[in-house]
Formats: sequence, structure tokens, C-alpha cells
Amino acid sequence: MMNKSVLLLLLAIAATEVAAALPADCSVTDANGVRRVMQPNGELLAAQCYQCHGDQGRSLGEIDSIGGKSAGDLYGDLREFKSNGKADIMSLQARAYRDCELYAIAQYLSTLPNQGD
Repeated sequence: MMNKSVLLLLLAIAATEVAAALPADCSVTDANGVRRVMQPNGELLAAQCYQCHGDQGRSLGEIDSIGGKSAGDLYGDLREFKSNGKADIMSLQARAYRDCELYAIAQYLSTLPNQGD
């Protein structure tokens, strides 16, 4: 049977690795000084994207389909829109989210069927 101290150490290492993989603002420190990792609901947040990019990220028009694209590419695009200083619709939308929310959106959209665009 595993020693309790060893188990706690392994859990702490695993939690640190998970937190390191997320954008920095996905963590908050509570009043007791305990750092907690937030896990935004990407599926819920991505619903806003469907207004232009179509249901499940499947565009029916000239706007790109985003369902099934690489999470890394989507997240990079969203971060670029957020920081470019422009006043176009995508930049304004991206600036309304924290990085951890953009990350959650990208992760969720990447799980949808690829639309082939």
C-alpha cells in the first residue's frame, strides 16, 4: 500500500503539471491563500461562436468553419485577435474573454467533427 505522504506528493505534482498546461489566468488565489485552478465550460462559451461560425462551428456561408480544427491553432488565433488592437468583430469578441476561457473554447471546438474548411 502506498504511503500517504508519497500519495500526497504525487497528487501535488500532478496538480502542478495540469495547472502549468493551462493559461496563467485560469488560477485564482482564495482569501486563505490557496491557489485553485478554474475550469471554464468550453461548450457553453463556444455557443457564442455559433452566431457567425454556424451550429457546432459548421459555417454555412463565407465565414470559416471552426469545428474540429486544432486546439492549438484555434487558441493561437483567438489570442492574436485578443491582442491585435483592432475593432473588428472577432477582436472585440476575443477581448471579452480571459485567456483560460479562450483556451476552453479552443479545446471544446477541437473535439467537434472536422468541417474540412
